[in-house]
Amino acid sequence: MTEKRHPDQRQFDFFAGDYDRRFIETYRPVYALFREQLFNALGTLRPPLRILDVGCGNGWIAEQIAQKISGAYVGVDSSSASL
Repeated sequence: MTEKRHPDQRQFDFFAGDYDRRFIETYRPVYALFREQLFNALGTLRPPLRILDVGCGNGWIAEQIAQKISGAYVGVDSSSASL
């Protein structure tokens, strides 16, 4: 069965596949601040946590979250190129 995708989804998939790596390399200071703020926020919550990450991309932050929390993490993304 051939998957029918909207033309915009194909374009999104084209850019999404490599987005996370480019973001981290290009915006290291922004990424560092985001990561710090995320972990500060997670530290204020009581376990077990249940996290739903909509737009998780390839999971670059998921691995770090999984190491920091006690609980469950589910990531979803509309781009098969990201996953």
